[in-house]
Amino acid sequence: MKLASSVLLLLLAPHAVRSKWLIVSSPKTGLIHYSKILTATAKASRQPMVLQKLTGTGMVTKPEGMAVDDIRSILYVADAGAKSIVGMRLVKVANGSGYDLAAEPSRAIVIGDNFEPHWVAVDSLGTVFFTDLTGNQIWSVPADIAMARINQGASPVFLAKSSTATTLLYSGLTLVDSLKNPQGVAVDNFNIFWANGDSGSTMGTICQGREDPPEQQAMRDAQVTKVTSAANQAFGVCLASSRIFYTEDAKVYTTLKKGGGTNPTLVADRLLKPRGIQYDGDGTIYVADMELGKVLSFSVGVSTRLHMRTLTPELTVEDAYGLAVFRGGAAQVSSLFGVLLSLLSVASV
Repeated sequence: MKLASSVLLLLLAPHAVRSKWLIVSSPKTGLIHYSKILTATAKASRQPMVLQKLTGTGMVTKPEGMAVDDIRSILYVADAGAKSIVGMRLVKVANGSGYDLAAEPSRAIVIGDNFEPHWVAVDSLGTVFFTDLTGNQIWSVPADIAMARINQGASPVFLAKSSTATTLLYSGLTLVDSLKNPQGVAVDNFNIFWANGDSGSTMGTICQGREDPPEQQAMRDAQVTKVTSAANQAFGVCLASSRIFYTEDAKVYTTLKKGGGTNPTLVADRLLKPRGIQYDGDGTIYVADMELGKVLSFSVGVSTRLHMRTLTPELTVEDAYGLAVFRGGAAQVSSLFGVLLSLLSVASV
């Protein structure tokens, strides 16, 4: 059922090539910026990416991890300062030569007292997923509940007291060998991948579970697998086709989603404190380095050698942390065959 729903949503989305924007958060300044992602022609002519402030982000105080629901044009932000997951609608504003981005007033969809959100993800159905570092837990919020709070301004879900509006997917209390200080999170409509911020060499640097696991706790925990245990901690996570890319202390690694093993490929090692990492869906991966204060990029592809890629500085952003890509209000798919092939390959993982 979930496969059929995902296929329908993607097929309803326009297939025309549209502009894309890279969105960057800065916890230190409390700001969110964006920049239009350059076309191949613009890159070839060495045009620079231009950074602009995203207006309308409201009361976001310490934005960290971010995720975009392209189908519904919603930006989700993990606000560690306000102890909340915030949602805001993205709108395109004509500027004479193209479009700028703006955000409608932000609203908290989840809030808590003893709650430490750093990372968030969203799937094509609009289900929101987030990690709670303090609680050592991974949660989800159904799309209808999230959208009710964004569109109608309904009161946010109070995490510690809610039993129906949020779903506790995984907890360190029961998943004692695969969940420790969860950091970055990524989803592919069927599976959820998370980075452990501690004890990754034994609990798994990157672990994988189901987005909609069995209700019985023992059964859902039994389905969790360790994708790789090569490092003690990791931070940001992103998916690019059959691969996972993730950041460590000063490095970027990649491994296969299925059967990645304990020897991932070192992609880059000349970083200081990389955090967010994001695939643009068109052959480029962006990395935010909070200490360098820069967003850098490298290319990926079927024939691209991934070991020790050259990183290209793209943007200067103080305390650059989270990254997200907005594709203009519709998921980008090249053809019916491409959509079906992608979803069916994910379902077989």
